[in-house]
Amino acid sequence: MTERLARYLVEQVPTVLDNPPTVLTVELDIPKSVLAAELGTVPETLSRALRTLQDKDLIRTEDADIVLTDVRGLRHLVDSA
Repeated sequence: MTERLARYLVEQVPTVLDNPPTVLTVELDIPKSVLAAELGTVPETLSRALRTLQDKDLIRTEDADIVLTDVRGLRHLVDSA
């Protein structure tokens, strides 16, 4: 699930950004319960995956936004999955 969430977040980075900034904010315009369903999971599992990415210093959450604090690290996680 963590890798699926990371892939979703990486897909939110504009493709024109070959060299994205270190920190990028993804504004969630859907409730986390809907995001969980789109990722094929339940909100509790999504919350654990968010916590895992936070513990790895790849993201942080701010209200309804997810701040990608290490875009390259997220891409590496996705590529190695």
